[in-house]
Amino acid sequence: MVSIGIPWHHAPAVRRVVTFNSATHAPRMTDFIRGQIIFRRAVGSATPDYSQPQHARFESRHPFVYDIGLAMIECDPDTFADEQLLDLSLSGGPDSRRLSIGTRGERMDPDTKIDKLDGLLTRMQIKPPFLGALLCCGGMVLRKTRFPASPGRIVMAGAALMRSPIEVVPEREMFTLMGTPSRLTMGSPEEVPAAFPMGSALCQTFGAPIWGFGEKRAFYSTLHLDCIDAGKEYVPLTAKEEPTDADRVRIAELERTGLVDAFRWNKNDLLFNEFKRRAIADGIALPLDSYPTAAELKVHSASVSDLVRELADIFEEESRPRYA
Repeated sequence: MVSIGIPWHHAPAVRRVVTFNSATHAPRMTDFIRGQIIFRRAVGSATPDYSQPQHARFESRHPFVYDIGLAMIECDPDTFADEQLLDLSLSGGPDSRRLSIGTRGERMDPDTKIDKLDGLLTRMQIKPPFLGALLCCGGMVLRKTRFPASPGRIVMAGAALMRSPIEVVPEREMFTLMGTPSRLTMGSPEEVPAAFPMGSALCQTFGAPIWGFGEKRAFYSTLHLDCIDAGKEYVPLTAKEEPTDADRVRIAELERTGLVDAFRWNKNDLLFNEFKRRAIADGIALPLDSYPTAAELKVHSASVSDLVRELADIFEEESRPRYA
């Protein structure tokens, strides 16, 4: 709940106080934030099938629409807590939509660091407030990134799950966000038809160059920065053909942290490990905390395709039967 105490006009000694989730803050110019959000329908509104047993119909007797929202927010470094499930609500009509995002919430499990942001959606437990069936509400998790930002600011990537009684937001339209956490105006919708290709994973939408103000960029990865930093050290070490004893010790240390679990699934794939070695040696591999433009992605994709074709030809040649 948000409460604002406004001093009387003739009480100069009293400051205005803004309260978010029981935490009190003095208002600052840096409470003003900007960002983007785009939605994808997850579950549409439907009439319950009353021929089924009650437990097999819905979790509620009311049909709901569930929307997934992907977002980026530029803000002051301490405006939002990261890795917490923040309250989210939407209000207003089609021409005056507003979002409200809590600044503090319920902390996610520590092991979610090794999940991309879209993976966290499966762990969100939406808890509608009183009379929640009548509201558009849900939760959002924000994660710090190194996406280019204004001086003194940071960009956080976000994944949200919103429940509403009817369809209230269009799909595949990018909205700009401006305002304060409790009152973010959603304006200037721009259609992005290719934002969610058929059959695509949500991480591919983050990986598309549709984000930012000015020249659009992509989030190459939405893993937690601690996980990314550990992976940037771990992957080159494990890609070595002949690691030293010191390399093996460091690899074991990194594996004990659990932060590199996302990079271990292909450990015994010889062909993929050769690809990693070549990509690193040839300077093709992009750091996971890269935020490339469309032009940079095109160059990178062409280089990767060339390397894959080269390795495929070598593999095919080596697999060909030899006859005396």
